Order: sequence, then structure tokens, then C-alpha cells
Amino acid sequence: MSDWGRQLLRRGALEAALAFALGFAFVSLVEALVTIPADALAQHVVQLADPGRIGLEISYNYLSFRVGSTVIYYGGLLVAGLTLAGVIAAVYLVHRARARTLGRCPYCLTFVLPEAEVCPGCAYEFLPAEADDSAGVVR
Repeated sequence: MSDWGRQLLRRGALEAALAFALGFAFVSLVEALVTIPADALAQHVVQLADPGRIGLEISYNYLSFRVGSTVIYYGGLLVAGLTLAGVIAAVYLVHRARARTLGRCPYCLTFVLPEAEVCPGCAYEFLPAEADDSAGVVR
């Protein structure tokens, strides 16, 4: 086995697989939440353009426009873009909450637990006075 394979096994392949599975489930949930308003938008747009389609089941896949004789369907791109925006917003909020609870090393700017005595990034030793008044603040 190569060195990166051994490193992966030592550093928590189980945690990585669990994180991947949770990420996939989260993306699926966000996509499901985005699909509902996209389908409602598609029904509204298609019924305005073609009143004869009222009562038919219409999904976001019907959202389209024409360039000359070419029909371009943009519903899938709309749903994918909104899903990406939802995932990015969630990651940003989690990162922001994490940054509030952790301090930062003054030398390497690594996130550090407030009770840490040594920075894991550069091995800087925090003085007891720095540790007391640094709960969640840049050190």
C-alpha cells in the first residue's frame, strides 16, 4: 500500500467515509428542498405560456427558452445552482460558528482551543495570562 493510503487509514478513514455520507445526505436534502419551489415556478411559467397544459404534471425540467430554433432547458441548472448556494451557506454558517468558539495563534493563525497550552500548527507556547483572556478571541 502506498504512503498516502497508510496515512488515510491512520488518520481516520472511517471518519472520512462518514463525513462523505453525511455530506451526500445533506446535499440530497437541500436539493429536495430546492426542487419544490422550482417545480412551482415551472408550473406557473409553463401555464402562462401554454394555458392548455393546466392540470398536467410539470416539473422544473420544462423551464426553457429559445435561441433561434434551439430550445435550451435551464431548470436543471437552476436547481443545481440553488442547491450549491444552499450548501455553501450552510458551510459558511458552520465555519463562522466554529471560528467564534476557537481562538487563533498570533503567529500562524491556526484555530486553537481556548484551553490549549501549545499551538498545534507552530508549537507556540501560550502564557497563562494569554490563555485566561483569550476565550474565542484572536490571541
